[in-house]
Amino acid sequence: MFTVSRAAAVISSFLRLQVLQEDGAFATPSSQSLVKPITMVCTNVERVSTGFQWLKKFPEFHFVAEEEPVFRDAERGVVKCPVEGGAFIVMPTAQPVMGEEALFWASVK
Repeated sequence: MFTVSRAAAVISSFLRLQVLQEDGAFATPSSQSLVKPITMVCTNVERVSTGFQWLKKFPEFHFVAEEEPVFRDAERGVVKCPVEGGAFIVMPTAQPVMGEEALFWASVK
């Protein structure tokens, strides 16, 4: 399963590529220190509607299981993760605005 720590490892691998050696040349990390990147596909978007409220605070790229409750609104009640096998929450809004994106569901390709 992919987790926030996995995403952090991928980002850290990228940042290690940006490190300069003392002579100004780019450092070349060994292939063993690099974490294979993952590809995410955003398949669905959830929009803020009347009564929108997060059920808990979700950090960026948090993985939720299929059918795990994520938020509620006045129209649908409790909204659960609709993606088979679970999904990552991408761009969870900190300041919900009616009609704008609340989050994107992303699955690993």
